[in-house]
Amino acid sequence: MCAYSISSGGQEKLGHAMGMDSVQALQLALVSIEIDLKALARSSGQEITWLEDTPGNTGFSALNLGGN
Repeated sequence: MCAYSISSGGQEKLGHAMGMDSVQALQLALVSIEIDLKALARSSGQEITWLEDTPGNTGFSALNLGGN
């Protein structure tokens, strides 16, 4: 299991991901973090940007976990 938390504006989102092993749990947690960050952006009306990159780029969207 890989637990994570996202804090913003006095609110905290706790989440976790489970996998067949710790590496898969970490990979799935990274995907979940991206989903949660995008949901946070939609609900808050704010844009989340990683290091002044393209608006909306959370820094997690480059992950390719499809095995291709």
